[in-house]
Amino acid sequence: MLIDPVGIGDFTDLVRSLKEACPDTHVVVLTGTLDAEIMTKAIQAGADGFLMKDMSMEALAQSLRLVMIGETVFPSALAALLIGGRLNGAAYQAVPHKGVSKREAQVLRCLQNGSSNKTIANHLRITEATVKIHLKSLLRKIEVSNRTQAALWGLNNGFADAE
Repeated sequence: MLIDPVGIGDFTDLVRSLKEACPDTHVVVLTGTLDAEIMTKAIQAGADGFLMKDMSMEALAQSLRLVMIGETVFPSALAALLIGGRLNGAAYQAVPHKGVSKREAQVLRCLQNGSSNKTIANHLRITEATVKIHLKSLLRKIEVSNRTQAALWGLNNGFADAE
């Protein structure tokens, strides 16, 4: 399902309601504005994607295919802003770290760089199975459902700086 947030007000309630009513529904926010705060709210509400109206039809189709197989998609320009830590405002204030272990924090920082489980395993010199265990524990602790949401949570909660 494609949603344009213009004129809806707090569209995050709509996204949450759709996901609660039909958990298997894929929800994508399609907007004309490159806004990191709106994207963050959309992803945190459970949106499976955040796409720009001015993207090519081919890119839109490919992005929607990725969403349909379970991937979360959003513009790389917004990812660069998030990873670069160039966002500010109340939505990005740190909150307590919810008991995230040192190793989970390392995995989280790797997620923020877009690393795969295999890349994280190689970087941290652990097995992929161990990465999956840490990732599952991390997702449970910070109460998110996927890697993208975890990366956004980490960036918003002070995990972008020190290793």
